[in-house]
Amino acid sequence: MGEIPEQRPETVKQPEQGESSVRPQGEKAEPERQSKPELQQKSDEKLQSRAKLAEVFSQKSGEGFVDTALKILISVVVGALLLAGLYTLFKDTILPTLTQKITSLFNYQG
Repeated sequence: MGEIPEQRPETVKQPEQGESSVRPQGEKAEPERQSKPELQQKSDEKLQSRAKLAEVFSQKSGEGFVDTALKILISVVVGALLLAGLYTLFKDTILPTLTQKITSLFNYQG
């Protein structure tokens, strides 16, 4: 009827360097020791990535921030000029003619 469940020690996640593991509470994790070839491989990878980064920064070709900013500025100015031209075209030519035609339509006396 009223069975008591078996009590187990609590488990706590203790993340290790590079992986996580679950151990019963109270047990200490032994530090993982890396062999010399693994350390050498990691240092070689770091040196290669630094060399690649230095190569990328030393290149003189490519598109810079000034080029991009100049392109954006030119496109904004050209767009503003087009809008101003269309505004004057509508204001001086199209709207008066349109207004005149609409007025003559509604003032039809036949």
